Amino acid sequence: MVRLATLLALVGCAVALTGCVERSRDAYVQDIAHTACRRFDQCGNLGSQSDAYYGSLEECQTKMENSFYDSWPEDRCGNGQINREEWKRCDDRAHSFACDANVFDVLSFASDCSADNVCIDPAR
Repeated sequence: MVRLATLLALVGCAVALTGCVERSRDAYVQDIAHTACRRFDQCGNLGSQSDAYYGSLEECQTKMENSFYDSWPEDRCGNGQINREEWKRCDDRAHSFACDANVFDVLSFASDCSADNVCIDPAR
């Protein structure tokens, strides 16, 4: 019985600590790039066809990461300067981005994922 209580206490502590650990800027950028590229793939926008945005998943990942690093500069969006809730909104937007890339979705994605929305200045 004591072992079970100890195990449950340890699991509870691990869960609590996981929620408190601040993710790095790199982790946020890599995750949002991955989400966006998966959506491009679902929409048929990766590959060798002439209307594909990117030739491969790897090319998409690299270019999307570079784009987010540019959009979220280190001085405004470094470690400890990313709002988790706003980042999640950006990630949700990447999941639901319309395959036809209509102008409204492009503008909404750009707004939800802008540094003004995602970055916290100064770091907390």
